[in-house]
Amino acid sequence: MAPRLKSYKLKYLLEVFGFKSNNSHLVDYDIIVTKSVLNHFLCVFAVNMQQYIDSLQNNSAAAELFRKAYADIYHGTLSHLYQRSFEFTLFVDELEHLYNTFIQNQWIATNPKMQYIFSFLRNDVISPVKTPSLKEQLSAHPFNITTYHEADLCDSSCITEKVLVSTVHKAKGLEFENVIIFEATDGVYLFFDKKTPEEIRESARLFYVAMTRVRKRLHITYAESVSGISRWGIPYSIDKEPTPFLQYIKKYFSF
Repeated sequence: MAPRLKSYKLKYLLEVFGFKSNNSHLVDYDIIVTKSVLNHFLCVFAVNMQQYIDSLQNNSAAAELFRKAYADIYHGTLSHLYQRSFEFTLFVDELEHLYNTFIQNQWIATNPKMQYIFSFLRNDVISPVKTPSLKEQLSAHPFNITTYHEADLCDSSCITEKVLVSTVHKAKGLEFENVIIFEATDGVYLFFDKKTPEEIRESARLFYVAMTRVRKRLHITYAESVSGISRWGIPYSIDKEPTPFLQYIKKYFSF
């Protein structure tokens, strides 16, 4: 009835559909409000019953294809949902099996970076000691796993690269031994198309975020001039200045 909600907890359903709630956490009260949610959906279904029946019939062929493709995988996973292992990360094993099955069936192309995700989940996210069964791991981590971003890998033990290239926004919340802020040149970085006082203040905050990602050494680079050939074939050279934000902190840097 509502397949795209981000959560199906009672509290969230009450908020989304506007039911009155005092969040008492008393069992009898929870039963009453759960019944009110159920009644709401039964009424919606009754009003639109023919629409839902037609939808099921119209998509029956697609549903059958889906069932044939995934039935074996589904039943295989279901058969060991409650097996326990304090040594192996069963969720990742299942994910790898699914990935390899998709490749063998030529449903997807090989992606070598998937190994980063498998390693990240094994080493940084899921603990077999705390959640030894696949059921427990699926219950404990779905929200985390669906909200991770590329930047979450940067501070992971599974990443061996020495140089990471990131936007300032993606680097928020992360720290690095050394940080290089590249091309802090007026008109290029931070002041590009920044005209209003609020936009300038936002640029200053962004520059502050970039600088505070560092643990030890901060390097800020800018161009003193740019040169090239114009579209008319004429050589040019233009003097440049560092971003004005640097004037307040230049005394703390060596050149």
